Amino acid sequence: MSEEGRAALLVRQVCAGARYREIAPELVLRLVRRAMRHDHDDASVVKAVRRQIHQVTGAFIIGTPDVAALTAAWPRVAPGDRPAWCEQRLREHASTRERLPWLGEFYRQIAARAGTVTRVLDLACGLNPLARHAMPFGAADYLACDVAGHLIPLVDAVLRDTGGGTAFVADLVPGAPPHRADLALVLKLLPLLEHLERGAARRFLTSIQAPTIVVSYPTRTIGGRAIGMCSTYGQQFAALIADLPWQSESLLIGDELVFIVTRPS
Repeated sequence: MSEEGRAALLVRQVCAGARYREIAPELVLRLVRRAMRHDHDDASVVKAVRRQIHQVTGAFIIGTPDVAALTAAWPRVAPGDRPAWCEQRLREHASTRERLPWLGEFYRQIAARAGTVTRVLDLACGLNPLARHAMPFGAADYLACDVAGHLIPLVDAVLRDTGGGTAFVADLVPGAPPHRADLALVLKLLPLLEHLERGAARRFLTSIQAPTIVVSYPTRTIGGRAIGMCSTYGQQFAALIADLPWQSESLLIGDELVFIVTRPS
């Protein structure tokens, strides 16, 4: 069997597991090829790739509600009930639950600094687009993408019915998708990219086609512990953009360290 044939077979084996079948296949193939350089037997490759996927997505996928059922239920939600319905979904999802206590303040601070926004690009979105009702960006078009394909049908349906937009699956390790926007959201993503591939965070950030980029980092672990993450990530981000002609303002909003980056036109 050729190396490409073996890689394709291993991708299918990785994705046979329930937690992995909806991950962007381009990312799985990338990780399989890398693992094949170090592990010679198929079982070791599959185990290594699944472990790496779990390390970067597990905290965000575990606890995700039944998205298929929610997607089917969405058309029956009355327009006036949509904000409360969406907030309940955000409360059920591990990643977005953390932001709920300061959700309104989070987006008010961003909107005050973002200028006119006609298109939002939400990168590694999770269920964050369901917070659209809290975003004071007017009728901005909304593009969202994530590596976890099972989230996309719900996000896409919500975006279409709440002002316009679309959601799609994307492997972000090579860089951002080639869509122009006025505002790009990069929330809690850069450490995960860097974990997948050294240098990926910088490459990704510089590939975004938007004049304003909002980058955030967690300041506490999933378990709620403060272990110096604010200082560590602050230093990491400063080093990441040190030689770039960008302006950056830092904010601490709730348990998130937020950088609002302005790029020259």
